[in-house]
Amino acid sequence: MKNGDPAKRRPMLLRVAGATFEKATQQRASLSRLWDDLMTLARLVAAWSRKEYTAVPWRSILMAAGALVYFLDPFDAIPDAIPGFGYLDDASVVALVASALKTDIDRFVRWEQARAECLRSARARRIASKFPSAAPTTR
Repeated sequence: MKNGDPAKRRPMLLRVAGATFEKATQQRASLSRLWDDLMTLARLVAAWSRKEYTAVPWRSILMAAGALVYFLDPFDAIPDAIPGFGYLDDASVVALVASALKTDIDRFVRWEQARAECLRSARARRIASKFPSAAPTTR
């Protein structure tokens, strides 16, 4: 792998996604408007980092990760500690990136939904195999 290989960044991006989930959960009340976009971007970066979802251009991962890092930085354009205003710039960056990546995000969300359905079906089959239906007895 060459020095600038994006795959080498996977562990770091997974930590960024995890830190985003943690900070966003702590600040959820302040983040009501950008919560869904922020969580989707974090899930996208985390899934890509775990090599679960790789059907996304590197440019999109870079933009999503950049938005997450911006969100995590408490000393960005408007410091997060300023009540009522601290997350305005974060919301703008997240909204801008989510809008720019709409097609990639929509594909990712469809993939998540399909994956969840497959996992539910597989789980149902495993459970059903443990409890085979009783065959009617003839007397």
